Amino acid sequence: MKAKVCTTRDEYYASGPGAIRFGSVKHSDREDLEKVMWTKCPGCGKSGVINVDGAFKPTWTLSGEPDAPTLNPSVNRVGCCGWHGWLRNGVWVSV
Repeated sequence: MKAKVCTTRDEYYASGPGAIRFGSVKHSDREDLEKVMWTKCPGCGKSGVINVDGAFKPTWTLSGEPDAPTLNPSVNRVGCCGWHGWLRNGVWVSV
């Protein structure tokens, strides 16, 4: 499934499974911002967040082009349908 890269919050919330959006969040106990990627599970569409800058654990490495990102390691969605797989060059691939 191709990931839909969303540029606004409204576009992300209106999108279905596999949608992603890049941003940052501020935690109350830290001064700096944490880089994140919001994701809609490719299996069930439940929203979640992935840390992509290494400031908080666990964290993922983000590479590739903004419209075709790659994540390492794999994504194992816990708390929803249990989807497990990879985001490779902008495509969600099940294990």
